[in-house]
Amino acid sequence: MTRTEIHAPFIDIRERYRDVVSAQWPVTVTPKPDELLSSWLHRLAYANGVPARAFARVLGLTPGMWSARLDLKLSITLAHQLRQYADITSEQLTAMTLPDGIPRQLFLPLQKLHRRSGSTWLQFCPRCLATDEYPYFRREWRLATRLTCEKHSTRLRDRCTACNQPMAAFDQNELRPHHHCARCGYDLRRASTIYLCPAVKKLDQCIHEIVSSDRIAGSPINDLLVRRLLGIPQLTSFHQREFLTGLSASSRARCYTKLVCYPREGDTDRHHVHGAGRAPTSQVTKDSGNNVQTRLLSDALAPKRGRRTADDSRPFVDLSHFLTSAQQMKRISMRSRSRMRGATPLVCCEC
Repeated sequence: MTRTEIHAPFIDIRERYRDVVSAQWPVTVTPKPDELLSSWLHRLAYANGVPARAFARVLGLTPGMWSARLDLKLSITLAHQLRQYADITSEQLTAMTLPDGIPRQLFLPLQKLHRRSGSTWLQFCPRCLATDEYPYFRREWRLATRLTCEKHSTRLRDRCTACNQPMAAFDQNELRPHHHCARCGYDLRRASTIYLCPAVKKLDQCIHEIVSSDRIAGSPINDLLVRRLLGIPQLTSFHQREFLTGLSASSRARCYTKLVCYPREGDTDRHHVHGAGRAPTSQVTKDSGNNVQTRLLSDALAPKRGRRTADDSRPFVDLSHFLTSAQQMKRISMRSRSRMRGATPLVCCEC
């Protein structure tokens, strides 16, 4: 042995690398209130330096809309994998999947449509993303019946304002935050805001309170209400061959506007009704007692034997605004185009 070899540093491997390094992924991410599972997975992938599309292979999933599918149902195997490597509990995972109490038919469908009037799988509020410490997407943004952000009173968007493409963070090949467009890289926090009239916002809020209320889950009114909501485009004569879930956010907003903005009978001037809580006038008031849709809604939600009733600690949902709109929906659906020849056309709200 030479003199150099005697003084050479000695390297002794005492433990295996996998025994020294933690079994968890390097970076863990804490879920935010009402965050979607897909949103959390995209943030988790970015925090660990893995593009979202490659992260699907890490989880053993096929590419495509892999994260969007997990919002609907998370397998037991994948849930165990996430608990082990991402330091998350079963309760946190359950809280990020779509709630069972809301009818699945009202969620935006998982489809890749590029029609301008077609729906996308997710919506967002630019101001929410801009004010978040860590931008994330909410569960209620996947509802087709949800149009407005309750916090900022603005209309939700469903496309990148730069390239007009749907959000596709699950298909991101580059290491980029999920609030950046996967197609053109535009920061969605910079998107302009759209404001709706008070009547449309009130109707949107009332519908959201009704469909998310556990008081109607599993009751006969549930199926009726779902059919009525899905058929709003036909009731408003906006689109005869599409359900509400097949329309873009802007098209659904126009449907809602037609429900609450209508002309008064016998008046040739343009009017816009933006007090959704007001009693309906003219023919609507006369027909209110015979309005089948209103009676079905009110009768089904009224206290009945064997059904839970509202108590003082948990007030019942105020249905007055929604029932007023239901009267208008019935009124519009009963009119054919030929009978409306001499009537004042529907107008958009100008408030």
